[in-house]
Amino acid sequence: MTLSWSRYFLGAGLDNLVVESHGQTFADIQDSYLELDLYSPADRSDRVGLPAVIVIHGGSWSEHDSMLTASCESAVGGVRAVISLYGPIDLAWGYHHPLRPDIINSRRVLENYLGGSPEQLPDAYARASPTTHIGPGSPPTLLIHGGRDQLVSNAHADRAAPLLKRAGVAFEYLYLPFITRTTIAMTRIALVGEHNQQYQAHIAIPRILEMASTSVGAACEADWVPTDSFGTNAAGRLDRYDAIWCVPGSPYASMEGALSAIRFARESGRPFLGTCGGFQHALIEYVRNVLGYHEADHAESNPGASLPLIAPLTCSLVGTSGTIVLAEGSRAATIFGGTETVEEYHCNFGFDARYRPILSSGELQITGVDEHGEARIVEIAEHPFFIATLFQPERRALTGHSHLLVEAFLRAAAEPTEIPANGSFTASTSPT
Repeated sequence: MTLSWSRYFLGAGLDNLVVESHGQTFADIQDSYLELDLYSPADRSDRVGLPAVIVIHGGSWSEHDSMLTASCESAVGGVRAVISLYGPIDLAWGYHHPLRPDIINSRRVLENYLGGSPEQLPDAYARASPTTHIGPGSPPTLLIHGGRDQLVSNAHADRAAPLLKRAGVAFEYLYLPFITRTTIAMTRIALVGEHNQQYQAHIAIPRILEMASTSVGAACEADWVPTDSFGTNAAGRLDRYDAIWCVPGSPYASMEGALSAIRFARESGRPFLGTCGGFQHALIEYVRNVLGYHEADHAESNPGASLPLIAPLTCSLVGTSGTIVLAEGSRAATIFGGTETVEEYHCNFGFDARYRPILSSGELQITGVDEHGEARIVEIAEHPFFIATLFQPERRALTGHSHLLVEAFLRAAAEPTEIPANGSFTASTSPT
């Protein structure tokens, strides 16, 4: 949407600055504007190389920043007009009247943005709300809002309109009663596994997704998809989802169902995250279907397997945590911003190191190991996002914190993926 606006303004001969504020605080945005000297009504071209007439725009939260900049008394001399497209305008009111908390925790978004609640920081909420700054000197304003917006209530525009009218500001309010938010799509996540509220990981997963959604700025919804609900036809059941998370809880009701879901994610380019049991089965799926070792199996569900790729750990990792060393240049290292991380486990089975040479001929590589060199993270670098971990990043939510890996997974899920012509990201390789 912002790209379309940019093209329109450029076609009209207007330079424009796109505001993207997801993950930034109010102070960050204002500092950025100050660096560009956007608050000065004088000719900017002599000092910062910007034209005297500039269009500032964005979407939703970014649109809030744009309108606030235009509304502030120190800026109005240099702003000719302002358009609020689906933007939040009265932040304290919005905090106390969340529209769809089942989609996005707008209160937490505001707390992250401003540093606390309206009760804790009333002055900050007032300063950050365009409604506070509307007055006789405000520029001509166009308010646009859809009546079926899922994230920001049209009541924000409803509250701004009478203030503009009383101040004598030229304005128009375009209310679209049947229009939803078309600038932000809902990201759908399939949680493959049998949901069990007795599992701490299953309690934590919805929480960590909510936290990641707030941090990333991408609305998401997640469905639990039992492994025995689609057999080996994962495509028919999972094609509607943007990403696949194979969750802890093995042995699954259907091992073949779990493997089918993982294969679908790998071959279709859907972002994939496997944790604990998902890590174990991601290895089995790849070794069977790509490397050709069809006898590869899980010792928990098949103790007599001839190739027990997943075997009992020498020491149980239930309720433990430990340091993981990340391979330099790996996607995992990029996500964590370094080559070490400390993570929590809850498992008794892992990759049998005897079979490590098998992986050398494929694209699925070990990119994280513990202090003993045992595999803890695997990934496919050529895939848009395919990472599996023996540890459980979701457990971070039980302490009230998000996790960088889940945020990266959700960010990948929210972005369009280009699927190669052959429909697969991994070339098959048979053992010699």
